[in-house]
Amino acid sequence: MNEQEKFNLLMNDIYSDKTMFMLYFSSLISSDNISSADKCREKLNQLDMLEAFLKEKSDEEYLNRINDAKRIIKADLKAFE
Repeated sequence: MNEQEKFNLLMNDIYSDKTMFMLYFSSLISSDNISSADKCREKLNQLDMLEAFLKEKSDEEYLNRINDAKRIIKADLKAFE
């Protein structure tokens, strides 16, 4: 089982509880705890996995939010590099 498959299994449980998913999503897209280029890359990797999961669910609302968050985090990454 690869990393994306493990992530999807975990996310299925979280996604089924909309409140929990909103909390997880909010913490993931927050740039408050980004303090280095490595943290930016880690967060972008997590967003990529969540994006793949949400594409399977056809959740356009959160996919749009992910794209916005990725733009912000990529700007943070450039600032750290």
